Amino acid sequence: MEAMTPYSYAGLPIAKRRAISIEDIENIISEYFDIPIQQIISKKRDHHIVFARQFAIYFTRKYTNLSLKTIGLHFMRDHSTVIYSCRLIKDCKDYDPAIKEAYPILDEMIQKIKIMPC
Repeated sequence: MEAMTPYSYAGLPIAKRRAISIEDIENIISEYFDIPIQQIISKKRDHHIVFARQFAIYFTRKYTNLSLKTIGLHFMRDHSTVIYSCRLIKDCKDYDPAIKEAYPILDEMIQKIKIMPC
């Protein structure tokens, strides 16, 4: 039996996966919604900022191993707000038009980070 190599059978390198960080998610959310990261993690409650923040919180919970408390501290919220944001996005992604439009785009952008070089 041959030794394993970091190449697929087609001779192409296998993409190395890397962990997705909270900063990666913030950058994608900031770019997509055209809102500075400082506003996403701020205490501001403008609807468009809250909407972007809820996505950032949801995807941080989905793609990192951070605790509810850690996520809440990062976004200057408590753990119950993290739970609320996650439930809202999860429960509404199939029928709320704004969430339904943004969710698959953001999810795909974040998943692409996994296969980017470190």
